[in-house]
Amino acid sequence: MTTSAQATVAKPATAPRSCARAIGRYLSRLAEDCGDAVPLFREQHNPQWQLSAGGSWMGGFWSGCWWLQAHLSGRAADRARALSICRQLAAKLHQDTQFRSMIFWYATAPGIALFNHPSCRELAAAAARALAQSFNERLSFYPLGSALGGGPNGPQTLNVDAFAALLRLLQYGDETTRDSARRHARSVTQHLLADDGNFYTNASIDTAGARPLGRAGQWARGNSWGLLGLASAARLWDSQYRDLAERHCDLWWQRHGQDFPPSQQDGDPVIPDPSATLITAIAMYKLDGGDNHWRDRATRLLQQLLDSPFFSWNTSSGEARFFGCSFRGTAGGETLGETAWGYFFLLQALLIAAGAIDPDTI
Repeated sequence: MTTSAQATVAKPATAPRSCARAIGRYLSRLAEDCGDAVPLFREQHNPQWQLSAGGSWMGGFWSGCWWLQAHLSGRAADRARALSICRQLAAKLHQDTQFRSMIFWYATAPGIALFNHPSCRELAAAAARALAQSFNERLSFYPLGSALGGGPNGPQTLNVDAFAALLRLLQYGDETTRDSARRHARSVTQHLLADDGNFYTNASIDTAGARPLGRAGQWARGNSWGLLGLASAARLWDSQYRDLAERHCDLWWQRHGQDFPPSQQDGDPVIPDPSATLITAIAMYKLDGGDNHWRDRATRLLQQLLDSPFFSWNTSSGEARFFGCSFRGTAGGETLGETAWGYFFLLQALLIAAGAIDPDTI
């Protein structure tokens, strides 16, 4: 897809619903250009989106974008697009990857919560059954798996990325499957969460024990994936995880609340990752207990993003875009740009801020 020229002299008022509708206009144009393929990412200085017929690990976010758009717009065509993408993703049910939880949670959860769609409920249950077969009963964790980049060490790797999605999707399984979610959460907090509140991205686990890999907090989005998982665990099992989730979200706020964290702590050059802030905002929205403390913090983070150069309006087309996702580009180095998951989380945050969905919907 070739993007149009940016006309960003002034941003319209950043009311959450207005922002969400402006993003929807852009995504509609993007969808028409992409056809049946899933747009994965676009590097900021490259006019072309990277597309995938199968959706890689991001296809669920693309479906989720359309469930959220359908909730906002009320259009049957948006619901039909979301459901069509869901069905397209079913081919990934039996791939050896923990990322299936991201694919199927974000593809089905909004369809279930917002539309009570039976096909989404059936697909979520099928995904929970398929994932349950990969649980390492002896070592009490769900391994990363060998597919979608996991490689030969994937079956021995505990990974933080899908922490939240895995816990939530497994709730559509039987009692044994739901218990495995609790056990996996304990393994994550035991082996990936450092005392300073930072998360390791991976740990290698075998019968001799667990060995964290790299440095805790090295990757900003890994920290945010971890916080989102803790907030999701707090929603599921309040007494065990709420204090932990609040303590570590507070540590993140003290470090990064006024600025976007660097994507890699040792990055050269240093590249910020606003999407890490966005995911942390979602975690904070989930912790809202009615006193507005966490909701206020989350909304401040969201506004910080909307006021930044990473969120832009095309004043001629009325479209809005989000360029604040850090990822490894086609040249191999860290870069900034647009991603399917970035748009999903931004739409989710905007609809929460607007009071259009509950923070625990997804």
